[in-house]
Amino acid sequence: MTVAVVLLGAMVLGIGVWGLLGKRRLPAWWRLSWFATTLIGLAIWLILVSRAQPVLFPKTSPCYAVGDYGSRLFPPDSYCVHDDGSRRTVNGLTPQVIFWICFLNSTLLYLIGLQHAAVRLWRRGHKLYRR
Repeated sequence: MTVAVVLLGAMVLGIGVWGLLGKRRLPAWWRLSWFATTLIGLAIWLILVSRAQPVLFPKTSPCYAVGDYGSRLFPPDSYCVHDDGSRRTVNGLTPQVIFWICFLNSTLLYLIGLQHAAVRLWRRGHKLYRR
């Protein structure tokens, strides 16, 4: 069941990207904007999730003196777990705002591409089976 859901998700993702990049009716700056904001959003997500982790440089980690750390994948955040059990984020507001702007822009443009692909598939099927 899980494999079917993953394959269905990959198929819908592929159709949306095909609709966004396949037809030249959409302006070129939309496609460029989608590509750039998706890459920037992925990079910011990786930074937000891994900022508190003391793996590479333990003495420069914000959670070095505190003790334990944790992260949340969505919405992305890293935090230090203090001795009293409280969690304090190590990410500022600016990277989170940049992530959400990139996420909303790439999602909106992806949905527009998905709509274009659905219309193209509908018209292609309608032409093929209309007799």
